[in-house]
Amino acid sequence: MGFEVASQRKEAIRDALRRLQKLADGPQDGPKKIFPLLYDRLSHDYRDDPTFVAFRRILRDHMMET
Repeated sequence: MGFEVASQRKEAIRDALRRLQKLADGPQDGPKKIFPLLYDRLSHDYRDDPTFVAFRRILRDHMMET
């Protein structure tokens, strides 16, 4: 799902994040539970990689909005 969505427009990524968030068990579920690998990779493995700045920004904006 990752590359297929990421290769499309920014709104496709946001739509995918919304779909993933709907799978959460409850309102107490945080980003590490809802987006485990994505959150982990963007916050640790690729934290200093400028290639992923746009993806971190999209995820951050999504979390702030929801």
